Order: sequence, then C-alpha cells, then structure tokens
Amino acid sequence: MKTAEPEPEREELHAFSIDYLKQDGPKPGMLVHRAYHVLHVPRLMPACRALGHRPVVDGTKGHTNGLGHERRGYRWVCCDRCGLRTSPQGDLDAAQWSIGDAYDAELPGPWPHATGGLSAEVVVGRNTPGASVGLAVGSAGDDHTLSAHIRLSPLGAVYVHTEAFGTWLQRRLNPTGYDTRVTEAGIGDGRLHWRIWAKRSEHSMATPRWRDGSVVIDPRDRLLGELRYSYEPFGEPVAAVVRMPEGDDHEVVLSLRRVRRGRKRGEGVLSWSAEWESGAGIPFRNHSWKGDEVTASSVEVSDGAVEQGRWAEEACAAIAVRVSAMRTRYRWRAPVDEHPEIEV
Repeated sequence: MKTAEPEPEREELHAFSIDYLKQDGPKPGMLVHRAYHVLHVPRLMPACRALGHRPVVDGTKGHTNGLGHERRGYRWVCCDRCGLRTSPQGDLDAAQWSIGDAYDAELPGPWPHATGGLSAEVVVGRNTPGASVGLAVGSAGDDHTLSAHIRLSPLGAVYVHTEAFGTWLQRRLNPTGYDTRVTEAGIGDGRLHWRIWAKRSEHSMATPRWRDGSVVIDPRDRLLGELRYSYEPFGEPVAAVVRMPEGDDHEVVLSLRRVRRGRKRGEGVLSWSAEWESGAGIPFRNHSWKGDEVTASSVEVSDGAVEQGRWAEEACAAIAVRVSAMRTRYRWRAPVDEHPEIEV
C-alpha cells in the first residue's frame, strides 16, 4: 500500500492565557477567572509509532433536510487509533465505502504530524451556585475530545479539556454522530441531579430518569412546595422612550406585571416588574455578527413608583442602567458620523 510523500512541517508549540476579569471587567465575589491553553502539543501515540497507522473510512451520514432534499454523506480516511486524517483528505465515493471500513487502497495523502491541545479554566471565588463534578466524551465533530470539571461554589471551579488527546477512547466510546456524552452529578436549586452517558445538548421526556434526572433534597421544598414565580398583567401597555447616557434615544413598549414569589403553602412576596420590548433594539456591542442589540427584557420597579404613577419613568431609568452596564462590559463605542452636516 502506497503511503508516502513528505510529511508537512511541524507547527510550533504555543501557550497563552486569558484573564477574563481583565477582559470582561470585575465580577462581584470572583477573585480569579483565567483560562490557560497550550496548542500544537506533540502526541506520543506509541501504538501508531510502533505498528503504523490503521487507516479506516470515516465520514458523515447522509440525511434528508426539512425540505425533503437528500444530502449525501461524505467519506475520508483516518487512523482508527489516533484519529489523524490524511492530508489532503480526499473525497471517497460514499456509495462504495461505509464508515468503519478498513481502507486498503492508495491513501489520498500523507499522514500529518500528530499534535493536540490542552486547556484549563480556573475560577476562584463566587461562580455558578451549587456543586458538581463531571466527565464528558466528545463527538466525532466536537473540538473538545475529552473534558472534565469540578465546581464548588463559592470556593471556585476548575474546567479542563483536551483537543485530539484521547481520540482512541473517543473513537471506542462515541465514534459516530454529533452528540457529546456526559456523565455528571451535582447539587443546585435545592435538587440533586445526575446524567449518566446522556447527550449534552438533548433533554427529552423519552430519556429514562435513571440516565437524566433529579430529585428534590431541600427540606423547605418538600414541606412547603418548590419556590415559584407567578405573573399577573396590570393595566395596559404604554409607549416610552429610553435615553442612554450617550444621548441616543430608543422607543420601547412597557407592560406592568404583579409578581408573586413564594411556595405552594405559605404567603409569598409581592413585587412589581416591567416587561419591555424594542422593535429596533438598543445597541450594546459593536460587533454586529455577534448580535449587538438587546430587544426585550424586564426590570423591577418599586411600590412607590406604581402608587405615584411613575413606574414607566422608573423602568426606563432602570433599562438605561442595565444596558449601560452591558455597554461597559463589551466596550461599546458610539458610532462616529463620517459625514456630519455643516452649518452655513
């Protein structure tokens, strides 16, 4: 079997870190939030080095989209042990080859150097409430091959993942499809929850409870019922204008609601909430490809503002404060008029 052609040049090992508190701004109670990445780390792969790569056919399955059009699957060659793909990959005939077939023909290209990535994210201080520990095995199309985490709020959390490292295990346990498999357990919101080899992005009523479920452990929830919110519309929607500190105005529609926060048994706490919508949205980020406008949300308003008929004014001020904080976080800058009008 012909295999060769010169191997591509090696990419240099590259390490860097990101300080999210410096990038996004301080967060209450959080002392450290930093990510560490090491890229292009050589992978040892003793079996492949001793025995050579084991070429098999890999690819994607065909499917029919929502319009009834058939999409053909694609095929290429990879190593069944380390997951390396020949470079170039080539384009095999999907009708001739099935995923998993041993490949005994001429390789489409040479095997590249085997490298991968290692990453960790460290949080010290307040983070997502609760505690959890978990492991995950990535899918065939996932950038994260293996990942794990441990979280104990308010002490902190550690998240780690690999890129390419652990491919042999991923190909044995989760070789096809695009669903990362998760096994984890945690405590949060008064419940003990678990997932056992469950699909990370799928929550279905058809999934057995033993695989993806939870149970109430907070004694208050068991005795008095779980904490719930209820909302009752109050009055008719009103039109208003939110003026941002930079001077830009935005039309919104406000709807007042009476909010009850309480349990099934016992009295609840009453408050007021103003829902708001803006057709054009209020910009808070300069990168339009990320979706840089907020179009709806809700803010609290006080009993006094409702009694005095000033709840709309208070709501607009609260909206301006919240969006202004978002602008600060994302370093928003007011657009500059490139063609200002010249007064004569």
